[in-house]
Amino acid sequence: MISAALLLGAPAAAFADVFLTRQFDLRLEVPVICNITFESDIAETVDGAWRLGSTRELCNNSRGYAVSATYEPGTLVGAVLSIDGGRTVLDGSGRAVVYASRSAGNVRREVVIAPGAAGFDTEQLLFSIEAA
Repeated sequence: MISAALLLGAPAAAFADVFLTRQFDLRLEVPVICNITFESDIAETVDGAWRLGSTRELCNNSRGYAVSATYEPGTLVGAVLSIDGGRTVLDGSGRAVVYASRSAGNVRREVVIAPGAAGFDTEQLLFSIEAA
């Protein structure tokens, strides 16, 4: 409080000299936040595939992010998962990267799946997002 009073009582020229001749370096760090939500809206399409709904992706990482689908290993072999038209054939491994971005994003994407030879042999399909 005393130093504030001393500065305020100083002549304007002295005040200007102190602050106009100094260099300040300011560094800010913004935490990386990535989040994905899924809104279910299941409907059969005309070609036998199923529209599952849509994802809402938010990631502020300037280097991008990846969206993965996780499912029960050994299931969904040959099923085709389409995210906004980009197609990924599932191999039964239990995990597949279904979309990758090279920049930050805040988007909604439609999710469609076409069954493999065994049909839909699991009820589990989860989406996750991680910064690149």
